[in-house]
Amino acid sequence: MSSQNKPLLLLLHGGYWRTKHGPEHLVPLAQALGDQGFEVELPEYKRMPGDPYLTLEDIKSILDRHTEQDVIVVGFSAGGQFALLLASNYPNIKGILAIAPVTDLIKTEELGLGENATKEWLTQSASHYPDLDPNLCPSPAIPTIFLHGDLDLRVPLDLSVAYVERRKSLGVDIELIQINEIGHFEIIDPESIAFPEILKALAVLCGD
Repeated sequence: MSSQNKPLLLLLHGGYWRTKHGPEHLVPLAQALGDQGFEVELPEYKRMPGDPYLTLEDIKSILDRHTEQDVIVVGFSAGGQFALLLASNYPNIKGILAIAPVTDLIKTEELGLGENATKEWLTQSASHYPDLDPNLCPSPAIPTIFLHGDLDLRVPLDLSVAYVERRKSLGVDIELIQINEIGHFEIIDPESIAFPEILKALAVLCGD
């Protein structure tokens, strides 16, 4: 597939919904993907403690701006959560690459992940927000690939394993690629062993 025919890569950054963490941590990856011939967009989206639906609606508005071209959504960490929640609603979105995604809000709360990030983002217990919890929402209806490192302490690998295994048993088009000796932020480093795996996954999602 020529670079002209490749889908737009729309990168959704992570940061456990905190305003202090923006898209800057994905800039090296975005640049490296651009060097591979992809058109890449790395947008910022709104976040406000106690108002999770502000974030959801803002990401919807970002996706709404790209309905005239083929898109693959690449979501990292909390960005992966929103990719899993929203991407299937858009017929022009051809696939999801979920990198160390947040898949289970209830477990995230129970384990206190991200320094108890759910307690800042949500006004009630995570159980009150099933529509924000990928684990409780319908499975993606488009091809989906997970990449996750076995040394990830911020979003444990076993949460991705549980999510993917359950959906594979239901016949969902979803795969998990485990990358050994890689932690949460190393997996998005284009100088790491993870980058070739990112390119392979994108090739599959692009139909190469």
